[in-house]
Amino acid sequence: MKKVITMPPPLLNIFIIDDNKADRDLMHYALDPIPEIGGISLAQTPDVIEEIDFFFNQNPDCQVIVFLDLHLMPFDGTVILNELRKRYPIGVLPVVCMSGHNDEQSWAEAYEADANTFWEKPMSLDQLNIELRSIIRFFSRDSFAFGSAQVIE
Repeated sequence: MKKVITMPPPLLNIFIIDDNKADRDLMHYALDPIPEIGGISLAQTPDVIEEIDFFFNQNPDCQVIVFLDLHLMPFDGTVILNELRKRYPIGVLPVVCMSGHNDEQSWAEAYEADANTFWEKPMSLDQLNIELRSIIRFFSRDSFAFGSAQVIE
């Protein structure tokens, strides 16, 4: 009989890609006390793709969640998301798209580019805390790509 032993997932690493310093700081503030978070990277340019590649090369078993503003200046967040999806499928790298342009077009662009979910900005700190904890719980489950299981004969 085979036993499956589920290993606890490693700590999450968060990449926040947003050109608005206040939004980045609020996300960092809300994420900082969450014990499952191993590291937080703040970025405002497409160079974050290379940072994520480097991170995965150094930590192949890590868990990463990307929070991506769709309307970066002067960059288009969907271009970044499309580039991420070429390298990391939807089930490997969760991407939460965010936008202050709370319209149907932004929502549609996010999902057409394979965002895992979409958030409207701004959020209160209380709402952000609830949303972040929900996302972290969901994407930390073994049923998603995170975590590892070993079959022992």
